[in-house]
Amino acid sequence: MTKYTNQIPKYIICIIILILLLPSLLWAKSLVRDSSNKNFSLILDSNLVDCTQASVKYIVWTQDENGVPVLEKILEQTGMPWEKNVLINYWQNRAYEYIAQMEITGGQEADMLEKYLNLKSKLKNLKQTKVFMEEIVAANLDINDFLSRNNVVNFDRIEAFNTISATGYVEYLNEGINIGGSPVNFQIITRTNNLNPGRTIIAFPALWKEF
Repeated sequence: MTKYTNQIPKYIICIIILILLLPSLLWAKSLVRDSSNKNFSLILDSNLVDCTQASVKYIVWTQDENGVPVLEKILEQTGMPWEKNVLINYWQNRAYEYIAQMEITGGQEADMLEKYLNLKSKLKNLKQTKVFMEEIVAANLDINDFLSRNNVVNFDRIEAFNTISATGYVEYLNEGINIGGSPVNFQIITRTNNLNPGRTIIAFPALWKEF
């Protein structure tokens, strides 16, 4: 008489192992993602300036009048003080500008950047709406050191009129704008070291107005 043995196919064993390991794999992946987030330092946390305080400004601009009620509700939920400006151009086109400003220390920079990314995500479905963030310090820094500190490889650097400007793209900061055919999601501008008083701005995705 032929004897049969109950053998579990190898592919089923592999599936069981994968299911058991999946939570650990996902947890490890989240650790890698969180670690990469923290690798991008803003000006104070870069340890390239002597300042201990910075000014942070959020700017939200829209031409979508129908979306204003939704936009203002989202801004109210941030808990930040927003100043509203109604802008009218020569052709009587209307736009709305919302600005929130605050003073921070180095330990708050990561939270400020996260607020910008969250706000940008919440407003991404509103038409003709743009979100900007700027951090300003009263000191100059070495832009090359800053880019190296943040492992920025893809960037363009320009020096003119006693200022140095660099635009670049970092995956963590997500989509930005297109400048000269290249994606850009941050810009940093500083005065040359021999110019006082010092001034440096890092802006996302780029500077809203003049330096």
